[in-house]
Amino acid sequence: MTTWQTATGIYKLRCCTDGGANCQHKDGSPECHAVMKEVCKMPQHGGMQYCKDWAIKYPAVAESTVRQYCVDGNRFSDPWCACILSKAKTAGGQLNPVCVDQRCMSTAAFKPFSLTSVACPDEINCTQIVTMKNIGISVAPSIETSSNCGGQNPGEPKKAGAGWLILIIIFVAVLAITVAVSVILIRRQANNNT
Repeated sequence: MTTWQTATGIYKLRCCTDGGANCQHKDGSPECHAVMKEVCKMPQHGGMQYCKDWAIKYPAVAESTVRQYCVDGNRFSDPWCACILSKAKTAGGQLNPVCVDQRCMSTAAFKPFSLTSVACPDEINCTQIVTMKNIGISVAPSIETSSNCGGQNPGEPKKAGAGWLILIIIFVAVLAITVAVSVILIRRQANNNT
């Protein structure tokens, strides 16, 4: 039996989460952090609101605990674990999920201190966006519009611009005139030979 499962452990958990007047240790104390780390890594507690509240309040202290809860439980569909388990960290140059992954940007996701303490890049290139979409990352719409992809949806072939369209029309017209002149000249020559 772990210490938090005893009457004293439950009392400590209540002191750390509710902060009762008779508590010797309070929220934020090293003893409370130790209790919360032990409790919140467990599958039956890690997703509870008191663990989430603690992790949000102390992300640097809680990060390894939340990571253990998410990874050990293989919780890919849990919104709380979206940043920790995001594939963006392995996509197109190891992107920061807090900056690009729509699931991670959700208020329901735990934002690890190791990710929020890093500035987001000014621009993400089209190749990175395509890579993220191809591995199933829901790319934040603000990322797509802020990236310079020529107004195209990433991954789609670029359409010919107006300049190329005019050149193609001119080429087709010149080709048609050349064919028409050739046909007329061939008929005249055929009439002259008869």
